[in-house]
Amino acid sequence: MDHSGADSQAAPAAEPVVTDRPTVLVAGAGIAGLSLALFLEKRGSYNIRLFERSPDLSPALGAHYGLNGALECLDRAGLHHVWEPLLNNLERLRFQRHGSPLKFEFNLRKAMAGTEFQDKFGTFMRGEFQMSLAEALPKGVLECGKEIIDVQEGAEKVRVSFADGSTAEGDILVASDGINSIVRRLVFPEMRKVYAGYQCWCLIHADPPPDSCRHAMTELRSSDALTLVFSAGRTSQHVVLVIKSAPEEPTREQLEHEAAPEYFHRVFTDCGAYEAGLITEEKLRGATRLLRFGIYNMPPGAETWSRGRVCLLGDAAHATTPFIGQGANQAVQTAFCLARLLHERGIEDYASIFAEVHSIREPPTSAVITASATMGNIRIPSADEGCFKGFKRLLNYALLHFLPAKFWGKRLAGAMRVRV
Repeated sequence: MDHSGADSQAAPAAEPVVTDRPTVLVAGAGIAGLSLALFLEKRGSYNIRLFERSPDLSPALGAHYGLNGALECLDRAGLHHVWEPLLNNLERLRFQRHGSPLKFEFNLRKAMAGTEFQDKFGTFMRGEFQMSLAEALPKGVLECGKEIIDVQEGAEKVRVSFADGSTAEGDILVASDGINSIVRRLVFPEMRKVYAGYQCWCLIHADPPPDSCRHAMTELRSSDALTLVFSAGRTSQHVVLVIKSAPEEPTREQLEHEAAPEYFHRVFTDCGAYEAGLITEEKLRGATRLLRFGIYNMPPGAETWSRGRVCLLGDAAHATTPFIGQGANQAVQTAFCLARLLHERGIEDYASIFAEVHSIREPPTSAVITASATMGNIRIPSADEGCFKGFKRLLNYALLHFLPAKFWGKRLAGAMRVRV
């Protein structure tokens, strides 16, 4: 079954892998693909070939991960040592409004004490985390600079062709190549990402943030923006996110124009980040990275994530907006679920395994996509919103402030419960 019009018959075949084990091809070396490769390698039942389009693992967009459920899955696989040195504990949430003296703090550490996520709630820098996962893999599993241009399925194998003229064959292909998945475009052209109605400015500075933001996340609301400031990664790098409601999807030209330092300066001024002491002009000038992007998600309720010997994984299947911090966590859980079933049942049963992964993982991931959209609607102000939406927002923050931390800890732990 040819899933693309590209002609790959003349492409030279890749060197065969000498092994009696079935071969799993994995497209995309993000957190989902790397985790799946590690989970399968730990089992020792499969030959894994992991292909990354980029020439290295330097992330093109994402700055950080907030991880909890993913860490539980890594621990179950005996991979605690992979993530533990990189964790920046998130202990407190701080809330304030621009131009108002009112502030309050939520003790996240106290809330999560006694739950399965105690000491597993923190922020990671994407590049550090990807590199740690990659270094835990055996040499030769990961191949960078391999852009897939064609996918063909035969009776017993699936074959991928690359832009460099090489090919690879495997028993199944798992597409974990992100929300802009090339494999999804080739094999599942009807499945497309959706613009969520928000745009983001992200600054990363190598030095730590102000002391008030160490091991804490500060949320600053202004009349038309939500600003999040926190530390992430092994060296507590300074991350500032400004998110605005924007019904019109940004163009490439707009994103490039508004990624300039002078535009970031205007955004930080308008949202009150300078005035609140969350960032300085000096740090803006010395930023490691300035990122400007629109926010997208995959529609919830997908009827399937597989077609023949090809299965979608992670953001390629169930990308979500970031407003409840569960995108990466859900990706690792889906990877763990797929690896578990492949180990228990064998690759010959791939069709029913793909179906069972979908039946187990689609309900929680769709619930996360929907809940995150709802939370974004509550948390992100818009210039034309009415009094009712403002009242709902005020009520949510009031409940967070006045109800006991243990109450919210149980709710958070239940919402983040690992379902694999």
